[in-house]
Amino acid sequence: MWAFALGCINGLRSFSGVSTLSLGARLGWAHFGATAFAFLGAAWAAPVFCVLAALELYGDKQSWIPSRKSPGALATRLILGGTCAAALASSAGQEAYFGFLAGAAGALCGTFGGYEVRVGLVRALKIPDLPVALLEDLIAIGGGLFVVSRFQ
Repeated sequence: MWAFALGCINGLRSFSGVSTLSLGARLGWAHFGATAFAFLGAAWAAPVFCVLAALELYGDKQSWIPSRKSPGALATRLILGGTCAAALASSAGQEAYFGFLAGAAGALCGTFGGYEVRVGLVRALKIPDLPVALLEDLIAIGGGLFVVSRFQ
């Protein structure tokens, strides 16, 4: 369930999962030990991935950035969503490949569901996209931190 949830978060913002995982590792919430995901706990990981996530948050508001549903953006979200969920599953002592599958499925749902909710709210409320985009940012960041914090 948590792997799917982290995948959904990745569907909203592709760097939200890896940034919250690396931050969670630094805060002692996630433990990657000697797994392939141990780099997420390195001192450099949280600052680097958080900067990348911040750049993505900025980029999302730019009109020249392609849609999250474009092939490249969708593939990135599926791969990162699956990989982050695999890391989360590994941290919890579960099989990484089940985490990957659940995370990729969640990323698919988060990508298309997030898009539809965002567009629907803008149309229904007859407001500019920016306030809804900022709310989506808060959900991605807060949701990612909530999911990762469940593994203390």
